[in-house]
Amino acid sequence: MKPKIYPIGKIWKSEANGWVYHRGGVSPTLCCGAHNGVQPKINDKMAKIYRIRKLTERECFRLMGVPEADISRIQNYPLVPAENGAWELPNGMTEQEAKKLKISGSQQYRMAGNSIVVAVLEAIFTQLFRSDNDCLF
Repeated sequence: MKPKIYPIGKIWKSEANGWVYHRGGVSPTLCCGAHNGVQPKINDKMAKIYRIRKLTERECFRLMGVPEADISRIQNYPLVPAENGAWELPNGMTEQEAKKLKISGSQQYRMAGNSIVVAVLEAIFTQLFRSDNDCLF
């Protein structure tokens, strides 16, 4: 049986926008113009029960395959690791200067979002440059 889209109502009178869909069906096409309410709304009672939380910056970096040591360096910048494992100011830098150089949370989200997972890129290139004898298909 072919999957179906089940519209169950509208939340405003626009011709193309405002449709609400049942979660038992498939989602309609998601367009890049998700402004002005053109994104589909899914009617799901579970969404009212469960809270959807935002990933932390650290979790986003982990999903992108960034090593823990590099994540700590990004989140503690411009501090540098000391011999005792703590983070300290570099020589000659004041706390005010360090505060100005700190990477904000929103900038960290951007950094993670604008990156590519190295393992995925490696797999793509491996498949691209395989000889015909090694082809998976």
